[in-house]
Amino acid sequence: MKILRDGSWRSCVEFPRGTKDALRDHRRRESLIICLRDQDGRRGLGEAAPLLNLSRESLDEVEGILGALPESWTVGDLSSLASVSDCEVLRGELPPSLRFALETALVDLGARRAGQAFEYALGGPAKERQSTARLVTEPAALDGIELEPGEAVKVKVGCAGARTEELAALRRFRARLGATVEIRLDVNGAWSPVEWAASRSELEALALAWVEDPVDPRSWIELPETNVPLALDAPLVDAPPKLLARLLQRADVAAVVLKPTLLGGLARARATAKHAEQLGLEVVYSHAYEGPVGYSAIAAASLADAGARPAAGLGPHPGLGRFRETLERLRGQVLVSGARAGLGLEMEDLLQ
Repeated sequence: MKILRDGSWRSCVEFPRGTKDALRDHRRRESLIICLRDQDGRRGLGEAAPLLNLSRESLDEVEGILGALPESWTVGDLSSLASVSDCEVLRGELPPSLRFALETALVDLGARRAGQAFEYALGGPAKERQSTARLVTEPAALDGIELEPGEAVKVKVGCAGARTEELAALRRFRARLGATVEIRLDVNGAWSPVEWAASRSELEALALAWVEDPVDPRSWIELPETNVPLALDAPLVDAPPKLLARLLQRADVAAVVLKPTLLGGLARARATAKHAEQLGLEVVYSHAYEGPVGYSAIAAASLADAGARPAAGLGPHPGLGRFRETLERLRGQVLVSGARAGLGLEMEDLLQ
């Protein structure tokens, strides 16, 4: 079967003023939407969205590498993620975000050809519904947030000079809502080992689900083991293999946070998930502020992975606002399995 590159265009999600975390001040996030077409005119969509300060590739580089690929190629079976991963275009070295985009477009196309939702190419939806951790990018905003017992929140911390205020906001939130809600922290590697050591006793008292990336990946080796559960994100991407193996074996590491845009696609994310599950770790799929195509693909992957048990790290970010009605896998703060073929997104949805 012949697959054609059917164009690509830049898209963007826009964030309200003040949407920021330790690594970046979000205003406008550009991505590249990629469209593939089969010989019958069916289309599959993917999204390449390199993340500032974390991705090694730029969007300009992604666009250039995509433009250098053949205009068409021959593929075999597109009915599963495993068969898609064997496609010639994915065998070579590609920037992680581009690999994720092409893989997504091929799986989307295969699912549309089969008349099935995207999840079925990943083994079928293991869950019809999955809660998400509500995303809070400013700890001070916790004072106005109400959660039901059993719900989860992911709080971005680590802004320079703000550690005392951030911890105070967390203490107020825990005191107000009690132990019935789950709190996850994401430091984005912004604390130094000294700041981490100074925060540990307060973090232990907060009874957190885990702290994601408390320090830069290069500084993990300096951290003594602790009673505070930890989650790995950036080290899955940046740490040398031997160091990553040591980190995954730490007694205080409780979870891995999988971002296919940074890992290089769904197949690589699922391989990492399988290894983590064998080690007894929790698996959480998370967005990296992608637009509707990338977000939908990651949501489908989380729903399809039986091992991804906790609330997904897919609490909708503010940049998805104008696309919310087109995302069939998102109902409020809950993921639901898709009903339409493929990702359920059309080009018209993205050009609004």
